[in-house]
Amino acid sequence: YKGQTIYLRIIGIAGSATSYNLAIDDIQVLDANELSAPAFVASAQMVCPYEQVVLSDLSSGAIIERKWEITPATFQFVGGSSAASNAPVIHFTQAGQYTVKLTSINNNGSRVSEIPNYITVGAGSPLPVQVDFEDWELCRKDLVCGLGCVLSNGWRNALNGSEDQADWRVLSGTPSYSNYGPTVDHTTASASGKYQYVEPVNCEGLEAIMYSECLDLSNTEEPVVYWWQMSPDFRNSELHLDVLVDGQLIDDIIPPITGTPGSSVWTQQNADLSLFKGKSIILRFRAVTGLDIFARISIDDIDIYDKAKRLLPRMSIQNPEACIAYPLSLEDHSSDNTSSVQWRF
Repeated sequence: YKGQTIYLRIIGIAGSATSYNLAIDDIQVLDANELSAPAFVASAQMVCPYEQVVLSDLSSGAIIERKWEITPATFQFVGGSSAASNAPVIHFTQAGQYTVKLTSINNNGSRVSEIPNYITVGAGSPLPVQVDFEDWELCRKDLVCGLGCVLSNGWRNALNGSEDQADWRVLSGTPSYSNYGPTVDHTTASASGKYQYVEPVNCEGLEAIMYSECLDLSNTEEPVVYWWQMSPDFRNSELHLDVLVDGQLIDDIIPPITGTPGSSVWTQQNADLSLFKGKSIILRFRAVTGLDIFARISIDDIDIYDKAKRLLPRMSIQNPEACIAYPLSLEDHSSDNTSSVQWRF
């Protein structure tokens, strides 16, 4: 049909049972005599040492072979992937900037795509780090476990199918079933405020994993993480807090948190991170949904800071029961070398 204008007609004939499904994807109509057009994308471009990155080959042109090259060589392929994989998984063992090069090959030859300094590996964000989700994009409220919700500010959902089966999603107002779960967020106490939520409907007994941005705990003394949580009726659901540090995943740095049946109020939770001071870490919030639609997990207002350095405003008042027009003496006793103060009455 070369030289002609054509339409392709694809006919799918389903079987007689619900399990007889058909699925197609990634249709490419190519000229077999053309060279490949190499292209790729990384799942993240700002990462911690040992944080996993997926490189995805987006090349066109009937690719029969590929080769990934990364410089400098302070990285490793993980998860059974290699330099010939379509979507290799890698992590970096040292901080720095990394150049990624992809050579794609088809029957007509090879082409190269290279992006200098494409991935930056650093120590992470210094404390304090506060996340209230207010400037994040909302995700859909569909009763689907793995929506592929994209998070912000370096936070990300795990890969559905390989790491977990469901997503954390940014919502506002009520979730899909309005009688259960938050009606307002914790930050603004309003229906327009945003929070993170795991949907249990049609997703019973599944894991939803959310990774934090890379956190720099160097120069800290008493690092901690606090967050607010609503768990109206867990029914065997649990929230786990894990830490990725030095390439090792440490599960359950605190006991798994179960909910209070019937409770629909935000309650504060916390975990001590002192074991990891001086390190770069990633927090992993791992929700395991319960056995029915009421097992909901919501979190908001994540606050990661150094308790030894947090400003604690304190004051003293002499003669607090003074008469009208009688002078009072107020004194600031705040911590952390306060540079300025503002009094309000």
